[in-house]
Amino acid sequence: PAPATTPEAPAPATTPEAPAADLVYFIMVDRFFNGDPTNDDAVDRADPHAFHGGDLAGIRQKLDYLSDLGVTTVWLSPVFGMRTEKVGEWGAFHGYWVKDLTRVEPRFGTVDELRDLSRDLHRRDMKLVLDMVWNHTDYESPLRTAHPDWYHQRGDIEDWDDPVAVVEGDVHGLPDLAQEKPEVAAFLREESLAWVDKADADGFRVDAVRHMPLPFLADM
Repeated sequence: PAPATTPEAPAPATTPEAPAADLVYFIMVDRFFNGDPTNDDAVDRADPHAFHGGDLAGIRQKLDYLSDLGVTTVWLSPVFGMRTEKVGEWGAFHGYWVKDLTRVEPRFGTVDELRDLSRDLHRRDMKLVLDMVWNHTDYESPLRTAHPDWYHQRGDIEDWDDPVAVVEGDVHGLPDLAQEKPEVAAFLREESLAWVDKADADGFRVDAVRHMPLPFLADM
C-alpha cells in the first residue's frame, strides 16, 4: 500500500499589527488657556465656579505644547451653546448644561474657529473629539418650550438601581430627553452629524451613556 501522507500544517495565523498608540488629552475648554480676551464675559479667576476665560483660540495657541507631549487626540468638553449662570453655588463653566446643540458657545469662539482648530490638529496628524450631551438639556433650554413632549418629565431619579428610572428620570434635576421617540433621536442624530461637517470632527465622546436607552445608543 502507498505510504500515508501527512497533511501540510496550516500556515500560522498572521498576527495583526497593533494599532499605533493613541494619547488622548481632555481639555476643559474654559480652564485651559485664554487666547482671546475679547470674548470674555464675567470672568473671575478667583472664583472656582466662575468662568476663567479659556477658549478655542487658546487651544490653538498651545497645539505645539500638546504635540510635544505626544498627544494624538484632543477631546474637548462641550463647546455648544450652554447655560452660563450658576445653579445655586455650582458653576456652569464645564458646558455640560447644553442649551443649544446647533451653535458654538460665544465665550469659546465661533464655528470658524472650531474648524480652524480641527484643521490645525490635522496638520499635526492629531484628531479632534467633541463631547456630545444627548441625555439632557439645560433647565432653560429653548427646546423645552418648543418641544415639551420631547422630555420624560418624571422627576429626579430616586432609585439608582431601577433601570427604568435611571434612563427616564432626571439626573440631579436636568430635564431628561426621551431618546426612544423617533423625532428626538432624529434631532440628536442630525445635529450631531452636522458637526462632523461643520468642524471636520474625527469622533464623539458621549456623556451619560448609563442614562440613555441602549437601542438609541446602538443606532447613533
